[in-house]
Amino acid sequence: QISWGTYSDSMGIHCNAHINNFVVKAMDAGNDTFLAALDFDMAFTRENVLPEALQANSLLSDFDAILNFEATMGMKMVLAGSDFASTGVANAKTSESHRVLEVALRDTMVTAYAAALEGQSDAHPPQAELREASYDIIKLALCLTTHVEG
Repeated sequence: QISWGTYSDSMGIHCNAHINNFVVKAMDAGNDTFLAALDFDMAFTRENVLPEALQANSLLSDFDAILNFEATMGMKMVLAGSDFASTGVANAKTSESHRVLEVALRDTMVTAYAAALEGQSDAHPPQAELREASYDIIKLALCLTTHVEG
């Protein structure tokens, strides 16, 4: 097991488990996933966790608590739209006309993420015939977020 890099710092809890630490893979990468994880410069294992990374509270009290924080308060909450943890992700305000779509997409992402954590099947598995259209949507999303500050 590897922690992505979660620790206490002067700003509170810094958590590297967030959506800015993924890269979109090339369409011809050859499998069903769209993303690859990156930014492991602060990652650590159970065997090399530093005492400084732990806190005297239940959120980061030991390595298992750190992994749980990354899974729930880090990645899951960021997918849901929260900026609770210091992850480097700043949420842009969505226009009211797009709010329902944002909530539906976030709900779908959180549901798929939770299923993957539990080893369950994806309720919306990738479909080969939609792969090219999916990449078109991903490219559009990347274009729309080019100027998001955060």
